[in-house]
Amino acid sequence: MAMGAFIAGLLIADSPFRHEVVAEIQPFRGLLLGLFFMSVGMSLDLGEFLAQPLTVLGMLVALIALKFVVLWALARLFGLRARVGAAVAMLLSQSGEFGLVLFAYTHQAQLMSADLYTQLLLVVVLSMLVTPPLAYLAQRLAAARVDPQKASDEVPVRAPVVLTGFGRVGRRIGQILTLAGEPYVAIDRDSSLVLRERANGHRIFYGDARRPEVLRAIGAADADLVIVTVDDFEATENIVTALHQAYPDLTILARGHDADQCRTLRKLGARIAVSETLEASLELAREVLIRDDSDTARVEALLRRFHQKHYNNVDEANVQ
Repeated sequence: MAMGAFIAGLLIADSPFRHEVVAEIQPFRGLLLGLFFMSVGMSLDLGEFLAQPLTVLGMLVALIALKFVVLWALARLFGLRARVGAAVAMLLSQSGEFGLVLFAYTHQAQLMSADLYTQLLLVVVLSMLVTPPLAYLAQRLAAARVDPQKASDEVPVRAPVVLTGFGRVGRRIGQILTLAGEPYVAIDRDSSLVLRERANGHRIFYGDARRPEVLRAIGAADADLVIVTVDDFEATENIVTALHQAYPDLTILARGHDADQCRTLRKLGARIAVSETLEASLELAREVLIRDDSDTARVEALLRRFHQKHYNNVDEANVQ
């Protein structure tokens, strides 16, 4: 069961559904981790360490050194540079929770003595305790070789723009952002749409954007702005509310159906709420007026005044 759960976790971690899964298991993760490490701590025999400190520390050093050499060789084999390979090897050179599970099963099956099990348990726990300083050294090693010029050209892990909803409107916004060279990440509740659009090369993940945990997992906290393009107005209200409550300073752009919905979204925390009926009306009116009037500048000025008056009314209602 432990191996099955481990493999399942690896598969999910590389799927477009990972953000929703992280949000689902978040309440249980801390509880189960706490129980796991409490049970491990209660199984430790500190007397064994005090009785044979050199033996235990020697086994610890041997474990880290052996794993470091093997991992560094594998990293070099897969084409990583020497310093990066050393950083990876150092970060992964400790033992992990799965070792504790294996040793526990082995002990229960009477394949190892109680004394050996106690020593191995001490080595595993001590190797986990030295992870923070090893991780710090690994970070220093990896950072020492980063070329600032090349680093600035890399695609950021967190995109500055988050699209919630990737239907007709969201997909078009994504296409425009791609043409402009602006990185973005999208989220949608339609799993078939997510799989289809990922196959087309779009950076989209499955998840319910109304949940703060999903918004946090998708990177809303690090985004410059979030664009809400969901077709369901009630869901749009919930998303804007969740975003504004979790990140009050975040710029939120929302899609509304009409002026009343735009006013509601502005009250809920959207910085800008765009009326889709107004924009469609303006485009249709523009075509009619340009066809009947050759003075394009006059037509554009008229439409601009109408546009400004409409959104001024939305703003005034929001203030009131």
